[in-house]
Amino acid sequence: MLNRPSLRFFIVGIVLLWVIWAIWPTIEYRTLSDEEKDARRSEGTLADLEHRIINLGLDLQGGIHLVLEVDIPTLVRTLAENKDAPFEQVLARTTEEVLSTDADFFSVFTRQSEGANLRLIRYYSNYGTKVPDIITALRSEADDAVSRALEIIRNRVDQFGVSEPTIQKAGGRRIIVELAGIQDPAQARDLIQNTALLEFNLLQDLSVARDVMLKIDDALASSGAPEELAAGDMAAAPTDTLEDALAAILGGSADTAAAPGGITVSREVLGEHPFTGYIHAAGNDLVVPARYRYAIESLLARPKVQTAIPNDGIFLWSSRAETLPVTGTNEEFYTLYYLYREPGLTGGVITEAKANIGAMGSSSANQPVVNVAMNKDGARTWARLTGANVGRRVALVLDKKVHMAPVIRTKIPGGQTV
Repeated sequence: MLNRPSLRFFIVGIVLLWVIWAIWPTIEYRTLSDEEKDARRSEGTLADLEHRIINLGLDLQGGIHLVLEVDIPTLVRTLAENKDAPFEQVLARTTEEVLSTDADFFSVFTRQSEGANLRLIRYYSNYGTKVPDIITALRSEADDAVSRALEIIRNRVDQFGVSEPTIQKAGGRRIIVELAGIQDPAQARDLIQNTALLEFNLLQDLSVARDVMLKIDDALASSGAPEELAAGDMAAAPTDTLEDALAAILGGSADTAAAPGGITVSREVLGEHPFTGYIHAAGNDLVVPARYRYAIESLLARPKVQTAIPNDGIFLWSSRAETLPVTGTNEEFYTLYYLYREPGLTGGVITEAKANIGAMGSSSANQPVVNVAMNKDGARTWARLTGANVGRRVALVLDKKVHMAPVIRTKIPGGQTV
């Protein structure tokens, strides 16, 4: 039966159809012009197509391959309570041996400390009373540092629009980054390797954010933007206008300020609200479906929109998307913050940052906390900033991404904060 030509042709035909089906997204993606890709990205449909294409990789597509290494010796020195000559000598010998042999840093550090009769409890009393406990805690700190570096790199890589970058740990202290199709490897390398910039920016009032966003609507409407953006129906964007959403937060006519509900936005909605049509209220924040982040970024980059934004304000994204329940499904949203452009404080004033467990009886009991100490100028500025803005929110901004925006509960003197 298998020898029948018709059956063989049928099987070959099925296989060919499957192959065409599998590679069709790749063919469709490769034939799109840059303008068509931008249009689809604004509509939120490009990401789905990018997830289904066959990635060519560095060999076929070119790009950049980086191996980054977290500076463990500097971390260990920073965490030490004392930094005397014997400690520095042990650390220097450990670093030299690790660089020449690629051995495990903490194993070498333990051996070098024991050989020099260096009592680690003198330098790391907060991490335990026995050497194994101290080394375990330091190793955990190093793992956390690598994880934080991974997150920072991922946030920076987002700027290049690579569909599926490779970012992974290699061993205990190295990170491998592969970006296929990057047109400017030097720019990518510089951006990834730059020192992270930490800033503390106050959030502007929601009423101010509302006025600015509505001005952006007016600026876009007058430039014909609605026709450009509303090419067909847009799925998964909020139908409520920003005025309705903010009314719920600010105590207006809306009854609640729940997380986004049923979400579809039509040509008519974008015609009236070409910017705020993508935005919805979630608690005390304004959120945008992840698939429409590029659309908002494209609008914010327009000269007319930049003119509508006051000089003292800036829009920034949350560092990561959060999953919110939407009409029975889970949709990813980014929070869009409107901040004062000038930071009230920068990370340059921080002299020490340590992770601990909250003390019993405190509001953070048995929870991970980060204790931050500042220099004299930073402590004075921080006390003035927190004292004058009790009840307002301050954003912790790293590389122009908001990692958190807590409420200032009270004045914080002395440069100590948690």
